[in-house]
Amino acid sequence: MLVAQSLAGFTAPMIRQPVAMIVLLNAMIPEPGETPGEWWDTTGSGAARRAADEAAGRSGEFDIETHFLHDLPAEARAMLAAAGPPREPADTPFRQPCAFQRWPDVPIKVLIGAGDRLFPAESNQR
Repeated sequence: MLVAQSLAGFTAPMIRQPVAMIVLLNAMIPEPGETPGEWWDTTGSGAARRAADEAAGRSGEFDIETHFLHDLPAEARAMLAAAGPPREPADTPFRQPCAFQRWPDVPIKVLIGAGDRLFPAESNQR
């Protein structure tokens, strides 16, 4: 079984090892040839995130604390803070197309967290 979360959804359809099932957990789910950068626009992910933020009374601006770290215990947040500021992600992965023709012919299950702040369910239902 292969479980892919977030950006790993772009890796899952290109795995060459045989698997019995793919589970996508709050994953970016690409179409063949799509780049992660294109995915944000074609799924409406940014607009869905901002709408979910507004509905919850949060600012629509992306914030690492609000969208990634909000549910970490204080001890884990302190450890992250002690490590220094996070590095900016490289742009390269967001420009590379997902090089596959079709999803593997195995059962695929999609799990979407109801309270995910970065990828609201509305943006993962295309």
